Amino acid sequence: IITLFLRFLLKDAIHHPPLNHIFTTTFISFFGLNHIIVRLSYLIPFWFFLILLFKQIKDFFDEKTSISFILCIATFPFLLIASVTPDHSIWSSFIFTYLLFYIFLKKNIDYRLCVLIISIGILFRITVFSGFLLIAATFIGDFINKKFLLKEKIKFLILNQKIILIFLIFFPLLFISALGTPAFEGVESVNPISYFLKAIKSKVIFYSLIKQIPAWYYLFIIPLFFARRKIEILCFFIFNLIIYFSVNPVLWGNAKYVLEYGVPFFLLGHLIFVKYLFDKKKLFLISMINVMIIFLNIYDVYKFPGSRISADLVYDRGYGEVLKNKE
Repeated sequence: IITLFLRFLLKDAIHHPPLNHIFTTTFISFFGLNHIIVRLSYLIPFWFFLILLFKQIKDFFDEKTSISFILCIATFPFLLIASVTPDHSIWSSFIFTYLLFYIFLKKNIDYRLCVLIISIGILFRITVFSGFLLIAATFIGDFINKKFLLKEKIKFLILNQKIILIFLIFFPLLFISALGTPAFEGVESVNPISYFLKAIKSKVIFYSLIKQIPAWYYLFIIPLFFARRKIEILCFFIFNLIIYFSVNPVLWGNAKYVLEYGVPFFLLGHLIFVKYLFDKKKLFLISMINVMIIFLNIYDVYKFPGSRISADLVYDRGYGEVLKNKE
C-alpha cells in the first residue's frame, strides 16, 4: 500500500505497477545500495521460481529428470542474465512459464488458483494480464471436452470460490493502463492488428526470437504443435505477440519483451519433449540431452561479456547480437 501511494506521489501512477521493484527497494532498504544487493534482489526470486517449477514437475518425472530439467532452465542464457538485471519484464516470464507448465501437466485445472496468480502478477508487471486469455481458452477447451457443465461451473467459481473478489485486485490497474502507458499509446490510438501485421511483414518477430534464443532450443518449438492443449497454447502465443507488438514500433523486438513473449514457449517445448521421452522410458536419452543443454548454456553464458556490457545494451541490442560482437 505504501509503495502504491509513493507511485502516485512520484507521478508514476499505474503505468508501472506498485510491486514491480518491491524486492529491489526492500533489499536496498535493509542492506544499502550496491551492485550485489540489486542483483540479489532479482536472483533470489529467480531461485524461488525454480523451486516452484521443481515442485510442479516432480510429480510427473523422477527426481533425476526433474533436477536435470530445472538445471536447464536455471542455466538458460538470457533468463539467467535477466535474473541478475533489475528489470520487471522477468516477472511476466516467470508467471507465463509457470502457467504454461501448469495447464500442460494438469488435467484438472484449478481456475481460482490461476486467476489469483495472474491477479497478483499484474501488481508486478501489467502485461501479465494476457495470462487471462490462456486461462479463458483452457476453460473453453475443458467445456468443449465436457469436463464440466458450464452453468454449474460458473456458479461454483462465482458463489463458492468468490472469483469476482480476486478480479478486484487487478481491474483498476488494467483499466487505467489500457488508456495508455509510456510504451503503449492507448486502445483509442492504436490498431493492434494493423501493428501486428506490419510486424509480421517486417520479419521483426522472427529475428527478435533468433537474436535471443540459443540455437539448440529452436527445435523445441515443434513439440508445441503436438502437445495436449496445443490450441490454447498457440492462441496464447499469438495473443502475446499482438500485445507486445502494439507498443511503439521503436520498441519492437526489444530483448526484454522476448523474455516475455518468446522464452516461456521454448521452455515449454523443452518440457513437452522431455515428457514425451519420459513416457517412452527413454531416461538415459533424457539425461544425455539435458546434460548437453546445460553444458551449452553454461558455455554460452561464460562467453558473454557480462560485467562490461550494460543491461540497457543487452535489452536494446539483444543477447545474441552482443555475444556475436564479442566474438
